[in-house]
Amino acid sequence: MAAHETHAETWPALPVADWQDTRDTLHLWTQMVGKLRLELTPRVNHWWNVPLYIDARGLTTSLMPCGPHGLEARFDFFAHELVFERTDGARRTIASAGYCPGGADEGAFYSYTYPEPAGFRERELGVPGASFDTSLGEFLLPYRAVREASDPEALLLAFLRATYRAGAEAGTWPQAGDAAVS
Repeated sequence: MAAHETHAETWPALPVADWQDTRDTLHLWTQMVGKLRLELTPRVNHWWNVPLYIDARGLTTSLMPCGPHGLEARFDFFAHELVFERTDGARRTIASAGYCPGGADEGAFYSYTYPEPAGFRERELGVPGASFDTSLGEFLLPYRAVREASDPEALLLAFLRATYRAGAEAGTWPQAGDAAVS
């Protein structure tokens, strides 16, 4: 603590009533990510295989085995995103998808591939409401479109599968079929 700082500046008051919704949401999301980590990692004494680690932007699972690839889940507290990143062999290609509460009036689901393969952004997904945002360099599906769909889960899954397939086809990745991306 610097000489001019007070304990109140270093340790601010955190009345739960001021951030109850954020706390409850983060609690549920960390539970879901923890269940994913529990499923994907080998069991270790005292559940040491399931912690979340602090990183420069929030929390991370670190890289987990996921079939022939690796998967990392990151809570980015600066961007207010839960990001899932998957490796693709030696290419070090990342297909990332998640939800961002900013942007659209209710936020949007996003998906991008890095590095972006030629032709990726021009792909027609065939998913109602989805489009490529050139300023962000990613496909977006507004949360409202999902919420108002007759089958929200099916629409979101179609978006995730279509964007993964767009990256796989444009990037000529080896493809395993829909079971690998479900």
